[in-house]
Amino acid sequence: MTRILFLCVANSARSQMAEGLARDLLPGRCCVGCQALRGRKSHRLRRR
Repeated sequence: MTRILFLCVANSARSQMAEGLARDLLPGRCCVGCQALRGRKSHRLRRR
C-alpha cells in the first residue's frame, strides 16, 4: 500500500488539511498521515 506523509513546519493547519483532502480523495487507496517538523499541538478540530 502506498504511504503519503505531509510535513509542515509547526503542523498548525496546512499538513492537516492536506491529510484530510487526501483521505477524502483517495479512500482505501493509500495510508495518509501528517507530521510537524517542530513540536506543536494539533488543532482541536483536526479530523482523524
